[in-house]
Amino acid sequence: MPDWTEHVRPRLASLRLSPAREAEIVDELSQHLEDRWRELRAGGASEDEATRLALAGFRGGDLLGRSMAPLKQARTPAAIAPGAASGHVLSDVWQDLRYAWRLSWRRPGFTLAAALTLALGIGANTAIFSLVDAVLIRRLPVNRPDELVLLEQVMVRGDTQNVSRPLFERLREERSVFSGVVAAQDGLAAVEIGSLASADRAETASVQAVSGEYFQVLGSSALIGRAFTPDDDRTPGAHPVAVLSHNFWTRRMDGDPGVIGRTMTLARQPFTIVGVARPGFFGEATGRAPEIWVPMMMHPTLSAGPSLLGDARVGWLQVIGRLQPGVARQQAEAALTVLLDRLKANPALLDGMPRHIGKLHVTDGSRGLARLRDRFAQPLRILAVAVGLVLLIACANVATLLLARASARQREIAIRLAIGAGRRRLVQQFMTESLLLGAIGGSLGLVLSLWGSRVLLVMAGTPGQRIDIDVAPDLRLLAINALVSIGAVILFGLAPAVAASRADIHGATKQKRLRLSPTLVVAQVALSLPLLAGAGLFLQTLHHLRTRDLGFAAETLVQVRTNPQASGYTQEETPALARRIVERLGTTAGVRAASVAHSGFATGTSRTCCIAIPGRAFASDREREVRMIGVGPGYFATVGQRLRLGRDFAPRDVGVDPSTTTVAIVNDAFIRQYLGESHPIGQYFGWGDPPEVRYTVEIIGVVNDAIYDEVRGVSQPLIYFPSETGRLYVVRAAGAPEDLAGSLRREIQAVDPRLIVTAIAPVSEDLDRALVRERLLARLSGFFGALAAALTALGLYGLMAYAVANRTREVGIRMALGASRGRVLRTEIGSALRLVAIGIAVGIPAAVASGRIIATQLFGVAPGDPVTLAAVAAAMTLVAALAAYGPARRASRVDPIVALRTE
Repeated sequence: MPDWTEHVRPRLASLRLSPAREAEIVDELSQHLEDRWRELRAGGASEDEATRLALAGFRGGDLLGRSMAPLKQARTPAAIAPGAASGHVLSDVWQDLRYAWRLSWRRPGFTLAAALTLALGIGANTAIFSLVDAVLIRRLPVNRPDELVLLEQVMVRGDTQNVSRPLFERLREERSVFSGVVAAQDGLAAVEIGSLASADRAETASVQAVSGEYFQVLGSSALIGRAFTPDDDRTPGAHPVAVLSHNFWTRRMDGDPGVIGRTMTLARQPFTIVGVARPGFFGEATGRAPEIWVPMMMHPTLSAGPSLLGDARVGWLQVIGRLQPGVARQQAEAALTVLLDRLKANPALLDGMPRHIGKLHVTDGSRGLARLRDRFAQPLRILAVAVGLVLLIACANVATLLLARASARQREIAIRLAIGAGRRRLVQQFMTESLLLGAIGGSLGLVLSLWGSRVLLVMAGTPGQRIDIDVAPDLRLLAINALVSIGAVILFGLAPAVAASRADIHGATKQKRLRLSPTLVVAQVALSLPLLAGAGLFLQTLHHLRTRDLGFAAETLVQVRTNPQASGYTQEETPALARRIVERLGTTAGVRAASVAHSGFATGTSRTCCIAIPGRAFASDREREVRMIGVGPGYFATVGQRLRLGRDFAPRDVGVDPSTTTVAIVNDAFIRQYLGESHPIGQYFGWGDPPEVRYTVEIIGVVNDAIYDEVRGVSQPLIYFPSETGRLYVVRAAGAPEDLAGSLRREIQAVDPRLIVTAIAPVSEDLDRALVRERLLARLSGFFGALAAALTALGLYGLMAYAVANRTREVGIRMALGASRGRVLRTEIGSALRLVAIGIAVGIPAAVASGRIIATQLFGVAPGDPVTLAAVAAAMTLVAALAAYGPARRASRVDPIVALRTE
């Protein structure tokens, strides 16, 4: 093999390079010649012919882009193998990759900084996409999900409600358009598992009641054992069987296949385990995953109230149908319209409820129930835009780094141009280096996204509420990661590559450098402003909602849910039990007061229509719909509501049957809507349509408004009626409410060991659960805003450091002419702050515009809040000043003598 250095070194003599630099270039070019020589030899050329052709390419001037004419200069076809031409291109790519890898290995600090910057941007985008995919795009993991539809009843008032069991039975008779119709309890019940219960803390599992054809129609069979059959769902209480989720089976049963046929207790009732669901099956609703399914006919056994199986007035089921092959949704809806007309023609059917139904609606069910999508669609879109801006900032940052590196390599680039490398070949080499950085950053970003997507779920949830979404990677996630990485490569790599290829060949021996455009830093500041402003608005929204006055003492309350009916108590026996429990809880250490209610904060309030007021006419039934809560004596003093007028309920007001009550307490919203300026105490109201109405309910008191449902909402008209048949006990703590759980459970079970306590939680925890969307936005926008600010600071630091290094001689001259170190420091920091000021001037209008886009997600703060904008601008200025201080300080410490000697 020839000594290639003898051919390369004379070629570089005229460039007057330093010995070290000349040796480095000689090694690089010699390696290229050797690789070309070996390639020609492998193609069949002799040693002399391979040497001649390799040197011909070198002398021809395009060593680095060896697509020139050595092959054309071959004298005989036998000299080169048939596949050599295609191997030529592959060899170029391989050579570029090898060089890029060696360059990255020699400069690990630069590689690590660039790769991590990209990894943060790519990882954040991939993590958010995994959530967007799981919530908004991905279909249910069942057979043929395109055939599934959701069946909903739209009431005459315009609102959509769940379906009653009697109506569901009518719907599943429509075999002409549906191959099957199933129903599932809306929501999950936290049911005590008796075998795992302890004195201080009962183990519970989330249970859902479903119809017998549930698994069959959805198209998901059991992993082991069997799923439910229609026979399991024919007779109330007759088939206490259960199907376990795969997660529950592996986590709580250790994946033991011998569990089939065993008995477990749910709400102290024995159930036989008949099957385990397949991995990944979570039912019909994204975001919630039952741990145990039971037949719907077992619902009264587990519920805390009377059976709803035969009640046509109560909608509590989500209904899903599978279309017959070839049937469109429009055809199914037309068939349901005929069914509804038939039901309305016979008022006796379904207890007269069809007259309140406007239509039966059919919607796409391939992605499951839309409740989680409706709740998180807009926040996820906002976060997706935010991480897109973070990626742009990261790309601008890396582009700045690449420009700085390209500037430092101008001498090398000029040498390459001098010996014949084309500009296109140089762009290819630089893009290959960018591609390698993108591959490293994309790989790290994928790892970060796998971790980050799970962290996002933890951040969105609360300790007592988990969001069950499968964010495991799949081929689509990998494809998205690859596309984002390639897009990032093009964004950050192309401009530096083109700029570097425009070097002056005649400047090879001079310290000629590329000029880094401050536009990149200005762009980063401008992109960061909307992110930081949005984060500030979301943080204020969360704070305002978290500290909002709900009308009662939320921070000191504990809500205890019980199930007296499942423990064997009848409706008539419940009031006496409630009085004993309230008395016992009221004397517990750490408790100031206790009472009983039908519902509380975040547990729902019943809505009743239609109220009748003497002398008052209503335009529609919607105006006559009012909310109601049954409460025991002392309730308002316990929860901290103020009785503004009248008196509280007395024991004599409480009857066994709440429907026969003759007294009520109303809130201020009720007075505003129904009574106006008239004095409310002593007035009467009733129910139904005049003239059959009997005005028998007397208003004996008025309390301040309180918010029980939607934290963002306004107070609605609310009627409190006296009752001690509720299943929720409200306790006001004297100290920390979270410390009472164990003692409250013990005191209730001391009254009767059979009593089932389904949940104990401070109202503050329920409030946290209600604010899961706002907390997700506040935390993630804050994180992404901080990340954007940090990347911008790094970009500014790099630009300043590069500028100071390039202007060492200029700074030395200024100091030699009398400039003080303080003045140099102020000048350098001032130049950085001018860039930041331009970025802020561009970013403020963008921040105001983005605030208007997210206005629907805000509460208690205006989209263009001047305080937020001012704070964000000040924060960005401070961050920029800190980033610029280091390079500016180095500039102020330049020795004029050393600087003047700098080449």
